[in-house]
Amino acid sequence: MKKAFTIFSITAVMIFGSLGTVHAQKGKVRYADKQMELMNYRHALEVYEQSYANKPNYETARKISEAQVILRDYDRSYEWWKTTVGYDEAGNPDYIQYLRSAQLTDNLEEAFSILQAKEISVEGLNVAKLLTVQSKKKVKLEGAEGLNSAGSDFDITVDASGNKYFVSDRGGQYPSTMPGLRIDAKNKYFSEEKNGFTDREYFSVYKRDTAGNISELVSNVPGTYNFSDPSFDKKNNILFYSITRDIKKVKKRDNITVQPEIYYSKLNEGVLEGFFPVPFNDSIGYAVMNPHVDEEAGRLYFTSDMPGGNGGTDLYYVTYDEDMTFGTPVNLGPDVNTAGNESHAFRKGDRFYFSSTGHAGAGGMDVFEADYTPAQISDVRNMGIPINSVADDFAYRILTDENGKEEVYLSSNRKGGQGLMIFTPYRMFTGSSLPG
Repeated sequence: MKKAFTIFSITAVMIFGSLGTVHAQKGKVRYADKQMELMNYRHALEVYEQSYANKPNYETARKISEAQVILRDYDRSYEWWKTTVGYDEAGNPDYIQYLRSAQLTDNLEEAFSILQAKEISVEGLNVAKLLTVQSKKKVKLEGAEGLNSAGSDFDITVDASGNKYFVSDRGGQYPSTMPGLRIDAKNKYFSEEKNGFTDREYFSVYKRDTAGNISELVSNVPGTYNFSDPSFDKKNNILFYSITRDIKKVKKRDNITVQPEIYYSKLNEGVLEGFFPVPFNDSIGYAVMNPHVDEEAGRLYFTSDMPGGNGGTDLYYVTYDEDMTFGTPVNLGPDVNTAGNESHAFRKGDRFYFSSTGHAGAGGMDVFEADYTPAQISDVRNMGIPINSVADDFAYRILTDENGKEEVYLSSNRKGGQGLMIFTPYRMFTGSSLPG
């Protein structure tokens, strides 16, 4: 009897110990899922990877792949999607994501070979948008000297005096085992210390004056975390920008997602005076960001996922006058907006520029050009390589300095940039101005 009891006890330990491990792994995954909801992506990824190391499975591999996409770590994303499609549970959505990651990392040949070995019909996956844009333009890109840092630098504009303003997280890096968002039951808000998305300083706007000196422009909006997307109304000396604020509770609800908003301020000798929100902000309902001032047309273009769009983020414009009275936002329509994400509008003469993940491109987010009239934006076309790459390319800008000279800037996270994490402005030369 004693022997039988001993055998039963050992068996019970094995069974219930195994079940305990399974429950522990499921608990880790549920915890990581919650961190994804809180947009604490990097911490969620760490927990997913720990769980997968202890118990490999399709669901966790797919979640790791998706987290890597959000963090724009395309090389690791490709390897994880390759792992994901190796499971029998994988389906067409996984294969499409695998091919997309393969395109972003120049691994399409290997990906096609792997899917063919699994007898997966690539033609049946409807992946026409994965075709690489082959058109090449006679341009040369080089790093924007005096602007780039070891951090992330992007989205540039210029004031009437020729001073340049751009976005950067060059303030520092704060790696830690603690998440960037609070995880206790009483406080699920933004970290005071760092951006949970990057483990680095929150984004801020910096000024590079005509002598080359760089200084930080300090937001005066209370509770500012991310401060980005500068755009000038030069005539009225007004700066429009995007802000993510510290909002902890709305109508007694503390389970909220805080969205970016657009504000504007007077700029007086490098100091912001006053702060005013545009009337169509909704910090809890939807994002309003990436302002671009079109002074000639009296329009403010912006990016939003407000209700009534085509899917993802769409491009809109709103008219405004010298009294800062704004009209009703107008969606740019299905010729421009897609089920993907459109952002970073810019208009110069009869050309309109923007970035998109929904139009057919070379990979990631691409820059597109369209014909502009006040009544219509039409004939959208990819700007080709090397303006676009297999990485993310956006915030195409044509700046005019105080001497009337034009310079073209592009933000990109393509390989070879100086930036540590995300986006690097590139100065672009065309035609006869090609250096070297």
